[in-house]
Amino acid sequence: SNLTGTFENNGRLAFKMYYYGSERGLPGAAIYYMDYSGERLKDRNAFAQVRYEQPLNEKIDFMAHAKVNFSTIDYTDVQNFYPGGEKESHYEQREYYLNTTVLYQLSRHLSFSWANDGIAGNFRSNLPNNVFPSRIAWLSALSGQYEAAIFTLTAKLLYTAIDDRAKIGNAPADYSHFSPYLSFSVHPLKNIPLRLRGFYKNSFRMPTFGDLYYSIRPTLNLKPENAHQYNAGLTFAASGNRLFSLISFSGDLYRYRIENKIVAIPKSSLFSQSIQNYGKVETTGVDMSLKIHLQTGKRLLWKINGTYTYQKVLDKTDPNTGIYNQQIPYTPCHTASGYIRLETPWINFNYTLLYSGKRYYERVNRREFQMNAFTEQGIALTKNMRRKNVSYILKAECANLFNVPYEVVRSYPMPGRSFRFGINLNY
Repeated sequence: SNLTGTFENNGRLAFKMYYYGSERGLPGAAIYYMDYSGERLKDRNAFAQVRYEQPLNEKIDFMAHAKVNFSTIDYTDVQNFYPGGEKESHYEQREYYLNTTVLYQLSRHLSFSWANDGIAGNFRSNLPNNVFPSRIAWLSALSGQYEAAIFTLTAKLLYTAIDDRAKIGNAPADYSHFSPYLSFSVHPLKNIPLRLRGFYKNSFRMPTFGDLYYSIRPTLNLKPENAHQYNAGLTFAASGNRLFSLISFSGDLYRYRIENKIVAIPKSSLFSQSIQNYGKVETTGVDMSLKIHLQTGKRLLWKINGTYTYQKVLDKTDPNTGIYNQQIPYTPCHTASGYIRLETPWINFNYTLLYSGKRYYERVNRREFQMNAFTEQGIALTKNMRRKNVSYILKAECANLFNVPYEVVRSYPMPGRSFRFGINLNY
């Protein structure tokens, strides 16, 4: 539920309440003579948040945002080798969040902002290793932006301070870190809709409660991830032609250097994963995206979109080991996706495609550890209708149209051809 409002002093208020619950089975691994999986997962998530924005004068805007979040996960596994025939794990997390931001518009081209976030969270579980951990995080970001007709320059500096505690036993070490960011965007040619861009960004990510405490043995030796990102790219977008109502292209070349990359590798279950640090990882990649809107006649509109990514994500931790310069597990070099949508006055047709290249499920890139590439295709039909004050959207979808067998995680086959039907009603 959402509630929004404005006040006579130009203040704006937005309030939101949200709840999500699900219960589902987890697929078991494909193992000889094993056709049963007793794993089930229940998720519950609820939060309430309020945001207030207030212009203080012509140059200064103020915003405050508060949020309370509560989530639980119940995992059960029914197998005869557990005492009592069942394993049950319960996880509970609470988080309290407060943000204040001030925006100062110095001139038409130059602005500054200062944002401060305070986050307090705690975690509980029924596991024997439950140490009742809690975390207090403080983030403060100072930003500046210069924006002109042909040039935009943005600079930011983020300070992060993390204080981890535990009622029982040891807690992870405390950390503080400064993360700079610098980006530019330029429109060099007046009559050509081309824009060049680039940025440098330092990202600092602490292990989550899930990374640290979901397993039987807490992984307290996990270190925070520290990434240096370099990116250069361009965008081109044009519209207005009778036939081509939109043509846009974007391309980016990037390089990441990551220290203590946090990696999750599936183990005996999709729920139970091995969380570990890779000391040094280097990524070199290219992203490309093409979008075309084609108007054929007055009543037929084609929307075509395609993306392609090339990534070499190499382990650079120790040159004296067999895993040095190897592609990290479950990371393909080539991925692509695309869709074609035909919009008509009667019905809309969608065709989607997803391609993932070869990848490895072990840190050593040997042929026996290689997983095959796969392509998944699907189609969907949607129909928009309206009667008086009620609008309907009917949808019929077929996923994995050609029933292709493939795996995203080793030994866990993905579903074959499946069908889904839905209706959306707005009153």
